[in-house]
Amino acid sequence: KFAVRAKTDEEAKRVLGTWKLVVTRSGTTVTIRADGERVDAGSGGVTLKLAPAIEFDVVVPAAVAARAKSSSGEVSATGAFSSAVLTTSFGKVSVTGTRGDVDARTSSGGVEVADVTGSRVDAQSSFGAVRLSKVTAARVVAKSSSGEVTCEDGGPGEYELTTSFGGVRLRGGKGSARAQSNSGRVVVADFDGKVVAHSDFGGVEVAGVLTVADATSNSGAVVVEARAGSKAESRWTVTSSFGGVTLRTPDDFACELTIGTDFGSLVADHPGLARGPDKGAKEMRAKVGAGGEQVVVHSNSGAARFERSGR
Repeated sequence: KFAVRAKTDEEAKRVLGTWKLVVTRSGTTVTIRADGERVDAGSGGVTLKLAPAIEFDVVVPAAVAARAKSSSGEVSATGAFSSAVLTTSFGKVSVTGTRGDVDARTSSGGVEVADVTGSRVDAQSSFGAVRLSKVTAARVVAKSSSGEVTCEDGGPGEYELTTSFGGVRLRGGKGSARAQSNSGRVVVADFDGKVVAHSDFGGVEVAGVLTVADATSNSGAVVVEARAGSKAESRWTVTSSFGGVTLRTPDDFACELTIGTDFGSLVADHPGLARGPDKGAKEMRAKVGAGGEQVVVHSNSGAARFERSGR
């Protein structure tokens, strides 16, 4: 569908008369593009270049690879494509149902990817939110320069979620996860495996059956809830420069614990400890259970707590 806004019907017809859809085929690849030139129009000494707004739907058989690009406008792919590569400079990008790799990008607008199974999913926006749901891929990348980044109900894989300005939330999944915000809250919930979570300005929360936890904030509280089945397979770090820190682990958790605070209270109350910290102490080193890997819990300015997890 072609549509143009013009001062007169004649002016609109002149613009529309210069544009058409061109379909070309090379082997198994079919390319559809809008072809035409902008038309001079205007009055009162002001000249404008007019071009139509173009909207079209393409219906193809299943298992086709989808490639779509727009300079200005929404782009979407719905169905069991074998892969999908969608880009636009200004507008929303959405992909649903692809059964293969996905690359979805926009310079200005939101990105949504849902119900996708493939080896790699890459979703990025320069200015806009990035939202993923029910995505299963060996590698999942979701990035925004300015906007919230979320991923829910994912499968096993390697996750990387980052934003410069906005919150980051990952719920579900297992494997390894890296979640980071320069300015915003970071939450990783119900994730099993290795987690690296960081915020320059904002709180950090991590919960799941964890093998590695590296949860840090330059300015905000940090809470890690390691649920039943969690084990320290390598060094854990739970730290904040300005904010309280809390690590909760199951009763059978084992590690070499270092817990401390520069300005704040110190609490270490866990079944795996032979005793708690001395009154007024700012640092405590102790074996938890049978010992093992190093676990560091530290706040520069706030309370530091090591406790048993709720489940």
